Amino acid sequence: MDIQYIAGFFDGEGCICLSDSKYEGYHSYHLKTTIAQNNKEILVEIQKIFGGKVYHSRAKAYFLAIQKKTEVKIFLESILPFLILKKKQAEIALIYLSLDRKFHVGEREICRKILCILKE
Repeated sequence: MDIQYIAGFFDGEGCICLSDSKYEGYHSYHLKTTIAQNNKEILVEIQKIFGGKVYHSRAKAYFLAIQKKTEVKIFLESILPFLILKKKQAEIALIYLSLDRKFHVGEREICRKILCILKE
């Protein structure tokens, strides 16, 4: 399976999510990529290359979640040159991953807001 195919597949079926949770005034951010599909085999093949975990949902679909920072970074950097629809989202996600979580809280929040806007 080549990277161009995976990028096209992700462009159509994938998602870049940056969620935040608040606990006692502290923000925690979590970036992940997911790909949903009825065919489990293709997700397993992508998982073999980039890591992550394949889950089965109640809707009888499967999804691959890549959540570890290093795996997300490698995945997005690999497919970025071939993305069309999600290229800007991937670029923002990579900027987010480059920010030190201790010193760039404001910038991380800006990245989250931009990703939300780009998804609309």
